Amino acid sequence: MNILLAALFLLTQATSLIWERDFGTLTAAPLLVDEVLYISTIPTRGSTVLYALDADTGADLWQANLPAPVITAPAYDDNNLYMGTDNGGVYALNRTDGAVQWHVDLPGLMWFTPLRVADQLFLAGAGTFYSLDVDNGTILWEFDLAGQEVYYAPAYTNGMLYFAADQTLYALDTSGEESWRLAADTYWTTPVVQDGVLYIGSEDGAFTAMDTQTQEIIWQFTDGGRGWSRPVIGEDAVFVGNIDNTVFAFNRSDGTLHWQFETADWATSPLVLVEDVLYFGVGNHEGRSGSRPFYALDALTGELRWQFEADGLIHIAPAYGAGRIYFNTTTGNVYAIEEQ
Repeated sequence: MNILLAALFLLTQATSLIWERDFGTLTAAPLLVDEVLYISTIPTRGSTVLYALDADTGADLWQANLPAPVITAPAYDDNNLYMGTDNGGVYALNRTDGAVQWHVDLPGLMWFTPLRVADQLFLAGAGTFYSLDVDNGTILWEFDLAGQEVYYAPAYTNGMLYFAADQTLYALDTSGEESWRLAADTYWTTPVVQDGVLYIGSEDGAFTAMDTQTQEIIWQFTDGGRGWSRPVIGEDAVFVGNIDNTVFAFNRSDGTLHWQFETADWATSPLVLVEDVLYFGVGNHEGRSGSRPFYALDALTGELRWQFEADGLIHIAPAYGAGRIYFNTTTGNVYAIEEQ
């Protein structure tokens, strides 16, 4: 065994497979809450089966059927799960048994996981941004986006919502009052906000840190490809993946490049940061199939801690809890792996 193969063998031995389950169909991102793993599957084009699984074993706890596909993970609170479908249906399901608590129909496809803040649930579809009452689904207010679509989840901090609708960035308060908007000549991706700074990628290859009060650019990296992952924020760094098969770590204050890591495929899938470890999978959206690695990187140095070879592309965010990582592939497999 040569040195490279030996090193790869040791890296893959840093994890153990706890369980694996093949649903044989497309699945949305997993949600892990209180040792229950929630997985939405799409067995037919016109339906969803939501599974509640025992996170330790992968065994069914209950199932719930919805009459339209759900392409994102649910939002949740102490009692309910909240899900939007691709035909505009919004559902609140009891976390204990999956019973429908309420259901409303809105126009358009729900592209992102609903955002729950206090007694409001925020969604968007068909060119409108909505606030719903979490208790019954009543529309509290709506904001007209003039036909623009919101494909990525909003960021929320200090009473403000920040989101991209096609080529425009918006800042609204939780009453639906607009604070500002910023139009661009490119499409924006997913924003995150920390300490008054908004971090966001755009399809012109730029990754930007922007002052949320003045909308002035604090720093900008311009050498990326046209697709970006959702950024994650560390103590001193912001981490983001790019379509050019690279994950970057930038200094939060000035954009200095701390490190970059080359991946086996598009690094546009969401990243998850737990303490000083960055977890993510990779996968293109151009139809190239085959196995792909799931990575764990040292967030301080960018060094590879371990990788796990999965049976397909990984387009969605993993879930993490108690030293275990749960993630899905485009083939319908769900993996539960544990770090050694």
